[in-house]
Amino acid sequence: PGIVRPSKLPYASDAVYMGLDDKDKAIFDGKTGMHGVKPSSGSSLADFLKISPAAVSQRSAAIGRDIAELARRM
Repeated sequence: PGIVRPSKLPYASDAVYMGLDDKDKAIFDGKTGMHGVKPSSGSSLADFLKISPAAVSQRSAAIGRDIAELARRM
């Protein structure tokens, strides 16, 4: 019989989320639709947070890298 290993991504995602500031949490939630937030486009999030769309893109990429790195190390 094979062994099924559960995905580490949900755990890494939760751990990274807990360390984010409020702006990054809003970006995470808006991009993923988690925590009861309706998914939004980068430009909508930028308008809401009063930052540039490029800043939303850069921050969401950094969050994704942090999650992937933590999941890899678990």
